[in-house]
Amino acid sequence: MNAYMDQSNWALIRISGPDRVKSLNNMCTQDIKRMIPGQSSETFITNLQGKTIGFCSVHMFQDEILIRSNPESLEQVLQALDKYAIFDDSKIEEITDSLDQLTLIGDLSITPILKFLQIESMETVKSAVTDFSPVYTFPDPSTRLSGMVVIGNKGLNEKLISMIETQASPLTLNEYNRLRVLNTWPNYNQDIRSDNLPQEIDRDKTAIHFNKGCYLGQETVARLDALGHVNRILMGFIWEPSSQSITPESAINQVILNQMGQQVGEIRSATIGPKSGQILGMAMIRIKSLELSPYISDDPTGSLKFMKLEEFRNQFHLVE
Repeated sequence: MNAYMDQSNWALIRISGPDRVKSLNNMCTQDIKRMIPGQSSETFITNLQGKTIGFCSVHMFQDEILIRSNPESLEQVLQALDKYAIFDDSKIEEITDSLDQLTLIGDLSITPILKFLQIESMETVKSAVTDFSPVYTFPDPSTRLSGMVVIGNKGLNEKLISMIETQASPLTLNEYNRLRVLNTWPNYNQDIRSDNLPQEIDRDKTAIHFNKGCYLGQETVARLDALGHVNRILMGFIWEPSSQSITPESAINQVILNQMGQQVGEIRSATIGPKSGQILGMAMIRIKSLELSPYISDDPTGSLKFMKLEEFRNQFHLVE
């Protein structure tokens, strides 16, 4: 696949100043102090109660940090950073509207752009490019395909697209959503909501550092880790509905019941599967209910299977 997508509406926050690492580290589950320039990671932003107010990718540069997410978590993440970093020597800016953001997928579409940007590979780097400087690039974590995100001054997207439009095609929102779901990358305010604890999203290995020390909400996250489990968790699912009229769009927010008719979960993201009529996606579900053959409320006779996100990702990532 060789494609591109304008994602200039994605939330983008820049943190600069001597205390930039401290300001972000005190608000999130990732150990920002261990990151060095040229590294990218992911993190949950938490509130005092340990609930998630954002899920972001973090990109470390020599003199600043960029954090990026789907648009829905921008306002509350920005408010929290402003509130709790007030005594730090750092500058926190929302820069979404001032920059272009282009996501690129596929080697053919990336090769000429690497040459134009004068960089050698899809890495986390800030470079100087005439008329668009500074330009930020980093691997695209949401699809985990061969690709990268390029961010720079207005007009950059048009320039880059003109270089690859004969080799790549625009990616629709539905097509991007399919890639994101198959890679189990959660959207805030869809797969992750404000009542979710970080461990319920099952990204402990990549987004939570349990020995980093204090941060806002750390006590709740650490206590839950000591208990060893959560009551509900985001899981991948394979649904083969009994009716061909059910679509991924109509599947979202479908209620999941157990055999006693009690609600035990709901579908949060969905896309088409490799088989005709099959629907894949992510659902938040109570763990104990898995022992009682849960089913979709509107489709009690359909086939429904759940699996850990890692297993789902290994099975379906790169499926086209």
